[in-house]
Amino acid sequence: MNATSISCSTYTWSSNSLGQSPCEIAENLNSVCTTSNGSYFSELTSASGYTLSAEDQNPCLCTTVVYNLVSLCRLCQSKDLLYPTWDQWSENCTSYK
Repeated sequence: MNATSISCSTYTWSSNSLGQSPCEIAENLNSVCTTSNGSYFSELTSASGYTLSAEDQNPCLCTTVVYNLVSLCRLCQSKDLLYPTWDQWSENCTSYK
């Protein structure tokens, strides 16, 4: 299972009953669809909106559940970062729309 080091101390209400942050939950959901051993959702330091490339898309990432978790994960890191709209996030998810 992949792991992320991003915590969400500002929005503690967003953790699940196991104490996992939205970042960790998104990572766990994505791990079902990937063989990568690294953290997919690394710290999002870019000021530009994070979207999926054609290579990134998979049935796990191309869902509104993961989109919302990643948006909250990004909010946990900074209120000043840009957030992609669902249309921007899912633009390359043609086989899963």
